[in-house]
Formats: sequence, structure tokens, C-alpha cells
Amino acid sequence: MEVRNVTADAEEFTCNAYLALGEDPTMIDAGAMEGVVDVIRQHTDDLSKVVVTHQHGDHVAQLDAVVDAFDADCYAYADHPVRTHSLADGDVVIVGDEACEAVYTPGHGDDHVSLVSDASLFSGDVVVHDDGA
Repeated sequence: MEVRNVTADAEEFTCNAYLALGEDPTMIDAGAMEGVVDVIRQHTDDLSKVVVTHQHGDHVAQLDAVVDAFDADCYAYADHPVRTHSLADGDVVIVGDEACEAVYTPGHGDDHVSLVSDASLFSGDVVVHDDGA
């Protein structure tokens, strides 16, 4: 699976938002970077879904724009106006080419999930220095 950090060149505060390419192109978080849709389009015109690790602003500020631009599904643990699929601990979701298990990892956020496959880990902000979690 090819993975791109689509917010790597951000000039504003944002999360690391990842695009997993493959049979089922998937974003892990949408970030807060203006123009993230344009960066995604540099890599694909087809985005199946966005999986939200948690709903802090730096992870979801551009969620509506990404979902709207690609008519993508949205997977999230907690309720959100654009969520189309709820995630629970142990659910399996295809990310790019890999089956990833959603693992409930509260602490940094009460709604935090990580995605784990045999070869990949998307951990959101499960480990953040000095956040008190």
C-alpha cells in the first residue's frame, strides 16, 4: 500500500493526514490545511472514504470539504454530521489495500481510535507529548 502525508507541506497547524492508495483509496483524517483537496487530487481522483481517528479541529476542520469533493463515506467513532458509518472497537475497515482493525484508544480524545493491520498502524494522536492523557 502506498501512503502519502497530504498535509506535510502545511503552513498552518494541522494533523498528519494520510492518503492510503490502493483498491480502496482512503484518507486517515482530513486535517485543517486549506487546499488539502487539491493535494489529494494530485494522487487520485477517487477517494472511497475518510476515517476519523478523533474529532479535534486539526483532524476534522477540512472533513466536510474532503467528503463533499469526493462524495466519500465518513467513518468515525463518535457522531458527526457527515458520518456515514460508525466505528466500534474491533470493527474492520479496508484502508487502501489493507484490512485494518479499529482499536478504541481513548486518552487524548474520548472518541479516539487507531487503525491496525498486519503491516500498518495509523495512530492519530494516541501518543502526544505533555497532553495529560
